[in-house]
Formats: sequence, C-alpha cells, structure tokens
Amino acid sequence: MKIVRIVGLMVADCLVVLFSYFLALLLRFDFVFSNFSEHWLSGYLVLMPFYCAGTVLIFFLFRLYHSIWAYASTQELARILLAYAVIIFVHIIEIVCLPSRMPCLFI
Repeated sequence: MKIVRIVGLMVADCLVVLFSYFLALLLRFDFVFSNFSEHWLSGYLVLMPFYCAGTVLIFFLFRLYHSIWAYASTQELARILLAYAVIIFVHIIEIVCLPSRMPCLFI
C-alpha cells in the first residue's frame, strides 16, 4: 500500500511539472496556442522527460515521498528547501547541456 502511495505522489509531481512548464509556455505566448512555434513545442516535448525524471529522482533522494505530512516538522521543510535548491541547479545544468531550450520572456 505504501508503494502505491509513493508511485501516486511521483505521478502527481510529474503532472505538476508538465502542467507548470506548459502553462509557462502559454503565458510566454499570451495564451494563444497558435503562436507556438514548432521549435518551442518540440523543445518542450524533448525536455519534459528529463525535468520530470530529475524532479522525481531528487524528491526521492531527499526522502520527500517517505514522510507523513500530517506531522511535518522543520526537518521536512529543510529537506524540501534543499531539494528545490538541487532541482534548480540540475535544471540549469540541463538547460546548458541539452540542445533544446524553453523560451525566455524577453526574446
């Protein structure tokens, strides 16, 4: 039963990552899907498996899927903040190393 809960949380985290980056693309192009160029959409499709896998792996390594959130403490908060700091660092490395990119706001 615990494994089902952990897998469910991992899937939920992947869906949040997918949705948030897609929403960022929509925001960048004024919520008009026809303004998307094929370049940005293909970049999104290439990068999202890496972003999702990286996020889930980092959350798993920081044991965020193993705690009971009803009794969360400052220790869990510290793990969350550290996990997000590592995610930011990993995403910067992915942006530099992978050939596809997400658009920035001032192009």
